[in-house]
Amino acid sequence: MSLSSLLQVLVDFSAKAASIAQTIREDKELFSLLVEEKTGKSKNIRFDQDFKTLADVLIQQTLCDVINKQFPALKGRVYGEEQACFKNTMGETITVAVQADASSTAALLAQVLNGNEKAADALAQEVHKELKRDVLVSSALPTVPLEELAIWIDPIDSTAEYIKGNELTNGVTRRGLQCVTVLLGVFNTTDGRPIAGVVNQPFAAAPANGTESAATSVVWGVCGGDNSLSNATSLASRLRCVSVSSSESDGVIERLAAAGIETLPAAGAGYKALVVINSQVQAYVCSKASTYMWDTCAPHAVLLSLGGGIIPFTSLEQFARDLPPDASQHQLKYVEARSGGSDISLYCNSGGVVAYRNLDTLIALAKIIFPSTAAK
Repeated sequence: MSLSSLLQVLVDFSAKAASIAQTIREDKELFSLLVEEKTGKSKNIRFDQDFKTLADVLIQQTLCDVINKQFPALKGRVYGEEQACFKNTMGETITVAVQADASSTAALLAQVLNGNEKAADALAQEVHKELKRDVLVSSALPTVPLEELAIWIDPIDSTAEYIKGNELTNGVTRRGLQCVTVLLGVFNTTDGRPIAGVVNQPFAAAPANGTESAATSVVWGVCGGDNSLSNATSLASRLRCVSVSSSESDGVIERLAAAGIETLPAAGAGYKALVVINSQVQAYVCSKASTYMWDTCAPHAVLLSLGGGIIPFTSLEQFARDLPPDASQHQLKYVEARSGGSDISLYCNSGGVVAYRNLDTLIALAKIIFPSTAAK
């Protein structure tokens, strides 16, 4: 089948996911009850606290329901960070799943929400709404067998910023709701290549009336050689500017600074990759094992469609030696999630990441960060 129909559904679904995220944030008192701390092997070791929210779980389960109904060949191949179980404040563990109709889903959600039927009904209505078509995907996309594809989803990337709900700002920001993204990435299970990606920003800009019902934005991309397409626009890149994590190593920061490159710390791997896609910075550099396949699959596909990509940070030294450099040999690869497994280290980008939009940027970064091994 053509990728067009699958990508269109994912783009449409990302708008539904954004709406669910916004709906859950509207009731501050209710939202404060919906945070559960992750523990054990499901916890990101970078953070003292790592949280999941009902928004994460509900969005992921809703995508599973949509894919199962519209693309049965992909059933069971939607993978994400979140488990379907959620514990309410009464200590009861509820398995969140989309039911046959809105009233049944509302009844299930009311258990999570300690009997709050009004909130449960509002969420169920969002879940069961028909997908809207605000962004049209091109029909001129390659044909691929569905049996070779799978999806990585990060329902709410930058959960900490989603929970804090800091005020929206303009331009590239260090923190806040603007850093929240919904990430939907399609990859080929036979060779691990990212094929298509959707990045939705539910809180892309502050609304005029001061509420949190912010305008959303969505970018998509399909990488298929001559058939590569994206709706991302080409903006004037911020000269000599790189996005980094707030915990990036001093050594990397110092080498970039010595070369006259400004580093902009920001929350959210998806957001840091998005500002590369939007040409607001030239690259995203992360030297640590702190991102995962659900963080990078979607933006990776979009960047590949634009002539860029994402390689492991640990490959940058070898890349600096290559003459001529071949970035295609260094791209991140993706695997399917193991059945019943909750150890997220299996899906960690353990070599770090470098996201870029053009090869010249990658070559320059390789020479700056690993000058002693750079090809002359």
